Amino acid sequence: MPIFQPRPYGGEADLPSIVALIDACEDVDKLDRRTSIEELRGEIEAPGVDPERDLRLWHDQTGRLIGWGQLAIPEHGETVDGRFWMRIDPAVRNNGLESEIMAWVERRVREVAQRRQKPAQLLTGARDDQGDRLQLLDQWGFTPTRYFFTMRRSLELPIEQSQLPPGFTMRQFQPGPDDEEWIELGNLAFREHWNHHDSTGQDLQYELTAPHFRPDLYQLALAPDGTFAAYCQCEIMQEQNERSRRAEGFVLGLGTHPRFRKLGLGRALLLNGLQQLKAAGMTTALISVDAENASGALKLYESAGFRTFETWIMLHKPLQPT
Repeated sequence: MPIFQPRPYGGEADLPSIVALIDACEDVDKLDRRTSIEELRGEIEAPGVDPERDLRLWHDQTGRLIGWGQLAIPEHGETVDGRFWMRIDPAVRNNGLESEIMAWVERRVREVAQRRQKPAQLLTGARDDQGDRLQLLDQWGFTPTRYFFTMRRSLELPIEQSQLPPGFTMRQFQPGPDDEEWIELGNLAFREHWNHHDSTGQDLQYELTAPHFRPDLYQLALAPDGTFAAYCQCEIMQEQNERSRRAEGFVLGLGTHPRFRKLGLGRALLLNGLQQLKAAGMTTALISVDAENASGALKLYESAGFRTFETWIMLHKPLQPT
C-alpha cells in the first residue's frame, strides 16, 4: 500500500504545483475546470475558507504533489455545510488516497460542527457522466440531493428587447452606496432556495475586489418608490476565455424581491444582461440553474434561448455526531 504524506497548505509557493495537478486532472477528466495561479489564489482567499485548516496537500514518497483537498464551510446557517472538492493525479487514483482525503474532510467538518454545536453534512458535486466518482461517493454514503443544468445561449442570435413594467427603472449597481440594499435584495430573492446561506458584507467586498469585477455588468431594477426590486449579475472571466480561446460571459445571479415577482422583471433584466455581455464582445452566455427551482427559472432561461448542455449532481452525506 503506498504511503501518502499529507500536509497543510503552505501559501503562495504551493500555487504552481496545485495548478499543475489540476491541469493533469483536466487532461483526463475534461470538466472544463482549468485554473491559473491568480484564479486559484482568489478561491483560497474567499470568505468561508480557512487556508490553514480547510486546505490539504498530499505528496508521494518522492515529494511529488498527487492530491489536493479543499473545503468551504459557510459561517452562517442552521447546519454546518462542508462543501468539498478533491483533485487526485490520474496516475495514482483508486489506490487509497481518495479515502484518506475523505477521512480528513469528515474530521475537519466534525470539528467545526462540534465547536458551533450544530448538525453537519458534507456536500459535493459530480457531472452526470463521471461514473467512477459517482460510484465512489455512493460507497461513502452520499446520496443525490439536487440536479443543476449548465445552459448556454449564442449571443450572435437576436436578443429580444428588454422591457420593464410601467414605473420601473433600470440602472447600474453603484459600489458603496448600494451595498447594503444589494445584499438584502439577494438574500430575500434566494432565501427559499435550496441550501441558501445569507450573503454578508464580507462576501460582497470579496466580489467587488476581484480582478474581473465590472460594475456595468451588475444591473438593478428599481420600483416606482425606489425599492431595489430585482437584479442581474453577470461576469466575464477574461483569463478563462484566453485559456479556452472562447468569448463566454456568465449570468451568475438573477433574482427578484418577493414583493415584485410575476411582473416580468427577471426576464427584462436577463435580456438586458445578455445585451451587456454582447456589447462587451462575448459570443456565448452561460448560466447554471437548479432543476427544481420553484420560481420557474428554467422555463425563463429556455424562453430566452438557453439550452442545457451538461448536468451536475449535488450529493450530500449527513454526519452523525461522534
